[in-house]
Amino acid sequence: AILVLALAKSSYAQQTAPFTDPLTGIQFQRFFGAKTQFAFGIALPENPSTDFIGQMSFPVKAGAGWGGIALHDDMEGPLLLTAWPNGNSVVSSFRVAQNEDDSPPVVSGQFQVAQIDSGTVANDTHMTFTFLCKNCVGDSKLGFTAQDTGGNFGMGWALADRAVSNPANPAATLPFHNSGFDEFTALLSQARSPLFGEWALLAGA
Repeated sequence: AILVLALAKSSYAQQTAPFTDPLTGIQFQRFFGAKTQFAFGIALPENPSTDFIGQMSFPVKAGAGWGGIALHDDMEGPLLLTAWPNGNSVVSSFRVAQNEDDSPPVVSGQFQVAQIDSGTVANDTHMTFTFLCKNCVGDSKLGFTAQDTGGNFGMGWALADRAVSNPANPAATLPFHNSGFDEFTALLSQARSPLFGEWALLAGA
């Protein structure tokens, strides 16, 4: 019971904090894992409805690896957004995991991602992917709803330092997340901003 308590305490001690992205000026609530250097930031409109802006950032090994974010604290079932470098560009796809071990299959729906180019960088050692996630909020089976943005919400992340099967293909097979995976608490009520509309326009720039 002590171990269970310690695990619960450690995962919920991991929560987002304010972070201003130097590339875009977007103000995120950001989770940062000191051990893995995996980071995920989220920004929401003042009155959240269907969209959010996200930023995924993590180290890669010789330009290879992938990262993913789950829009709920269970990695199996909710919507996962996965991303990886393909040379100097970033490829992403939505997935839904059926178990912990196999590469999660690609899924499609109303949700879509629009890259924010000014906040996206990929090279041999690191990748940062900034994006507008359209129609990503609202289905409680896939993640959080507008009602959830009034407080805190559990989310998950995963990271691998091994290459995907075909980096140019959004449906590439993803190797096991050998670099780590865990949960964190997103302080969604503190991620809301009246500047969201301005930041969202960067996705069309």
